[in-house]
Amino acid sequence: MQTDGSIEHFEFLAEKLELPDQMAKSMLDYTGMVGTFISWHKSFEMGRNSDMIEWLPHHAEYLEYMNSNMFDLEDIFKTEYVDYRFHGSTSIKKVLPVLLPELSYDELEVQNGTMALDLWRRMVLDSGFDKDKNEVRQKLLEYCKLDTWAMVELFRKLKTIR
Repeated sequence: MQTDGSIEHFEFLAEKLELPDQMAKSMLDYTGMVGTFISWHKSFEMGRNSDMIEWLPHHAEYLEYMNSNMFDLEDIFKTEYVDYRFHGSTSIKKVLPVLLPELSYDELEVQNGTMALDLWRRMVLDSGFDKDKNEVRQKLLEYCKLDTWAMVELFRKLKTIR
């Protein structure tokens, strides 16, 4: 989301198991070292960035910038916006149906991050993988896009609540 409120979508999905150098470069090229990086469950994302700093020290400045300029949208639902319908959870999968029921993971084949990671792993590492890789890739990107879009829309929703 740009400062004027406009939205641009950026996606990257590696096609093979390798160090995420190209991903980090693509992210830097796309975002630069400006602004705030919004996440859900910041500690996880920062941990992955720290891993990449270790593996790819030439991207350390950018990844450290990301970590020091990251806002965790989930934190709002830990203390500021609590609803019994979240069932004691701050997972985006519990918050989203309450605040934005029109956005749903129910119709997606890939339902969660664990499923996405497992499917991606099998697609790139299993020589006996018997599904159409282009189709699977699209399903993975659909899941990731909804994760991102959900955060955008939750942010917008929160801005309307006083």
